[in-house]
Amino acid sequence: MRMVVALTMALVALALPAAAQDGPGKTKTPPRPRTYIESIDMRSSEAVLRGFVEAYAASDFYKVWVLLSPEAKTAFTTALYDFGEPQLFPGMEATTGVRGSSQLGDDLLKEIYLDGALIFDRTMVHAETANLLPFELPPGAFSSPTFERDDQARYSVEAKGEPAVVFVSTIKLSDGTWRVERVVWAASDPQARPWGFK
Repeated sequence: MRMVVALTMALVALALPAAAQDGPGKTKTPPRPRTYIESIDMRSSEAVLRGFVEAYAASDFYKVWVLLSPEAKTAFTTALYDFGEPQLFPGMEATTGVRGSSQLGDDLLKEIYLDGALIFDRTMVHAETANLLPFELPPGAFSSPTFERDDQARYSVEAKGEPAVVFVSTIKLSDGTWRVERVVWAASDPQARPWGFK
């Protein structure tokens, strides 16, 4: 009898935490992310800013691409396909990026051309190798908000070298997630996405 009572109490004790989670006023644990993109925190402008800075500082340009707004992504690829690399990376001649690489096989080139994130990643790596990145961000770069609204925000971020400070603007998309819209600094084009030079 004691064994039955002890077993029953053990089962009740195990069931209580699960029942308490589902009760009124309790929040359920969110489901685990299903994809790589869902694993990136884009629930607030500050989270997107932090993710952008850390990814850029770590040369994780694939993640940087994910954090850009649709308009910023479109502007970047449009500049590349219009042979506008110097607008994004002064000193980079047109066709020296992904298009001009003779080191990539045809299969890999086809794959890159079908994936905007790979185009962005390979172009950024090329610019980084040639010391042509438009700005440098150290890990944990200090940032402070300069403008905040329900659907937009802007942050001042300390960079390395020149420019010494960049301003990162974020925007809230219709699905409620946030993205980086543009990065500007004193000598840049304030209207260009994701950045640009005058």
